[in-house]
Amino acid sequence: MRGLSGVAEADEFLEPDLQPTTPVLIAAFDGENADPANGRKLNDTIRAYTPWGELAFALAGEAGYQLVEASDKEGIAPGADTLRELLGQQPALILIDEVAPYLRKVSGRNAQRAGEQLLAFMTSLMKAVESSPNAALVFTLAVGRDGKASDAYSRETQDIAAFFAEAESVSARKATVIDPTEDDETVKVVCRRLFACIDRQKAATVVADYKAAWDANRDSLPPAPAQDRRVEEFEAGYPLHPELVKVLTQKTGTLGNFQRVRGMLRLLARTVARLWQTRPADAYAVHTHHIDLGFDPIRLELITRLKQDIYVPAIRAEIANGEQTPALAEQLDNGPFKGLPTYGSYVARCAFMHTLAFNDALRGLNAEELRYAILSPGTDIAFVDDARKRFVADSAYLDDKPGAPLRFLAEANLTQIIRREETNIDREEARSKLNAYIRELFAGPALNLIPFAAGPHDVPDDDGSGKPYLVMLGYEACPTARRSHPP
Repeated sequence: MRGLSGVAEADEFLEPDLQPTTPVLIAAFDGENADPANGRKLNDTIRAYTPWGELAFALAGEAGYQLVEASDKEGIAPGADTLRELLGQQPALILIDEVAPYLRKVSGRNAQRAGEQLLAFMTSLMKAVESSPNAALVFTLAVGRDGKASDAYSRETQDIAAFFAEAESVSARKATVIDPTEDDETVKVVCRRLFACIDRQKAATVVADYKAAWDANRDSLPPAPAQDRRVEEFEAGYPLHPELVKVLTQKTGTLGNFQRVRGMLRLLARTVARLWQTRPADAYAVHTHHIDLGFDPIRLELITRLKQDIYVPAIRAEIANGEQTPALAEQLDNGPFKGLPTYGSYVARCAFMHTLAFNDALRGLNAEELRYAILSPGTDIAFVDDARKRFVADSAYLDDKPGAPLRFLAEANLTQIIRREETNIDREEARSKLNAYIRELFAGPALNLIPFAAGPHDVPDDDGSGKPYLVMLGYEACPTARRSHPP
């Protein structure tokens, strides 16, 4: 490969002065696409079974593969000298990605041997690269900032991470650990991956409309920070609302199994797809309340992948319940807010997303933060406040402790559930059922039942049946008096 020819928009990733102008060998290994049992087809005659087989072919073609062919077929790692011979003197870049899935695949035959040979190969490769001034090795590892893995291949990833830590401690070889996306770069990376193009002129116009809404409602929103960069951040990350980015990075991002960039991409890709499908008239940007838990792909992403299944009852009862009995938020949408933006669901979704945080102090949001999260050129904070009050009054899963922010609990408040169900009871229907039950209970062949008599005029002198009367006074016609002293 010469320079960055063939790479689309290379200037976006690397300054022109730093771009190579001489040929560079590039060899990449992707563990997800590796096939250690059947071999990955490299050309009509060669199949590679190991990382060293694939990399050798990428660096030097058939001649390079023949150099490690025996090692590839036997599954035995080549030595550093062999790898150094492959690299030669030409500039070379070696990329190794998704080794954990590869290690899981080869462990089916002999886990210990496979792991030992992979680590032996990495040791030899590090030695070869270290002694080759024109070679560089880039190795990816999906671990969090605490150095721990939490994905589906966490065991294998942790083993590889431990190997690198040991290799650095016993030798002079030091790996430069790079976080590919700093906090201020995350939103740019996400937007770059989600959207083919963004009209920056129109984005600036929309952001200006948001700023006008913020200024007009300044007293009802959270105080602006000393260095207010909301407009700049919004323009840089448009169409993602700054509050949405903050929730995902500073709250959802604290969950151990949420990978910041990958997790955001998966969740936001589903959110954007849902927005494109429904196209709400008030959507001028992507807000937190657009994360629709009634949409199966979004709900499964949060509940299954992030392991937040403890909130399933709360979601079904109060946020979204599909075509079954409407959840509380859906009842508000179809009741007092019918014909308006779905304020009930907006409040519920924001409260839920703000609940998903590792630290208790981060969970939830107050009324001012809720207004800021939902406010747009197409929404009104008066309706936001109304929806919040209605939702809080009827919710059985919100934290009702004094001073608690708006956040969900995993278990329902039984007192609140009973109170809410009482309001749904039709008193006339209950009275009718009670009267019917009383008649059935006291009726019989031996007595002539006179139910719910209000006075003597309701009891006939003689009906000719010869049966004694059982006169049951009406419970609503019998006044009771509270005694001040016991009899």
